[in-house]
Amino acid sequence: MLPDAYCDRWQTKRFVRRYQDGYPNSSDALDRLQEFLKLDRRLETISENLHPDFKYSGPSSFTSPKLDPYTLFSLQSLYRLCACVLHLSFVPLFSSTPPDPHISKKLVRMCAEEAVKHSIVILDMATAFLSIRPDKSRLSSMTGFAMFVSSIVQIRSLSAQGKVKTHAGHLKAAISILTELNQYWAPLRGMASKPVSLREYTS
Repeated sequence: MLPDAYCDRWQTKRFVRRYQDGYPNSSDALDRLQEFLKLDRRLETISENLHPDFKYSGPSSFTSPKLDPYTLFSLQSLYRLCACVLHLSFVPLFSSTPPDPHISKKLVRMCAEEAVKHSIVILDMATAFLSIRPDKSRLSSMTGFAMFVSSIVQIRSLSAQGKVKTHAGHLKAAISILTELNQYWAPLRGMASKPVSLREYTS
């Protein structure tokens, strides 16, 4: 399962990069949609076939003596990150790419809802994970990146609804993890202060 998860991480990254500059015609949009659906289904299959030791069922998963909380949190964060990035690539609000006139507004809205859903799960897991008082430095840089992406998605979503000030507390755990990890992983340095001031939500 682990090789599949990391393989899909790269496939998702390649998909986003390949199509980030827009789509000159409808055939390109159709190719994009077909590839999106293929990747989306593959991620769902991975989630459905996860070994029980890698499944997250709520905060109690991190206190179970049968599960390794670090592996569980890292793997689930990676899966949710891939799903989140895949869906947000269709949403101009999150991806900062121009709208594709060949992609329906309904699909864009559905993708936005999925990206927000996955980001919320990541933030909820981060809060539950910190409740066991872990050594945050043991987490990977990719887990830190998942914290960054989920926080940005939530901030942009909440800002669009005018709710960012009243719901920002939900971000604290993820930003705390990101702030810790950027001391050890150079690619993460500076993420806690851009593209919006994430540090203001850690106090």
